[in-house]
Amino acid sequence: MNKLLITIVALTNCFVSVFVSADDADPLEFFESKIRPVLVKSCYRCHSAEAGKSKGGLLLDSRTGWQTGGDSGPAIIPFNPEESLVLLAINQSGESSEMPPDGRLSNQVVEDFRAWIAAGAVDPRDGQRPVAGEQMNVEAGRQFWAFQPRSTSFDHSSIDEFVRPEAPPATADKLARRLFLDLIGLPPTPEEHHEFARLYSQSSPEKAVQVFTDKLLTRKEFGEKWARHWMDAVSYTHLTLPTTPYV
Repeated sequence: MNKLLITIVALTNCFVSVFVSADDADPLEFFESKIRPVLVKSCYRCHSAEAGKSKGGLLLDSRTGWQTGGDSGPAIIPFNPEESLVLLAINQSGESSEMPPDGRLSNQVVEDFRAWIAAGAVDPRDGQRPVAGEQMNVEAGRQFWAFQPRSTSFDHSSIDEFVRPEAPPATADKLARRLFLDLIGLPPTPEEHHEFARLYSQSSPEKAVQVFTDKLLTRKEFGEKWARHWMDAVSYTHLTLPTTPYV
């Protein structure tokens, strides 16, 4: 009878120890016996400094690693298992990337992680989260072309010097049409075209553009054309301005 009683008590203690929760067990003991072995076996090969890998920017070989998290933020939120990305991943619920990639962990392991996180995710592993991948080379960055001073001096009297077009100057006909259409939205009249061509050939293209730019800026058509852009910008869509017909 005594032997039977002792056997029953022993079996009861065995079953109780199997179903012990993270709240009932010592937090450090629970981590060392239930959590760390799984991390080492199933997670470190893709998320550890020793393996040289941090998929998604996540390291799981230190407390700092999961606190900092990866591309999606902290991987574990203590006391909140339902929002902890690691639990969603190993549970492979479809709400996050699936870990490990070669198959789902057992239900018992998933529940152990849930209990561990719900109890505060006690983790004695210290260590700084190393910088994954190639480190930034500041000196090399300073040699990038955008940070170099201009190596060619320009004549600052004209902004055109910064463009330096390789194409030959436009003909008088093309240049006149471009200037008129750009400033007043109308082509030049035959008389205006003839006068522009005269200045273009007798003086220079630059002189013809300068003279006619000054004239066009004083015309009411210039105000009408560019007022339309301003009206569009301030949503005066109901207002229609008159235009000067081409004669």
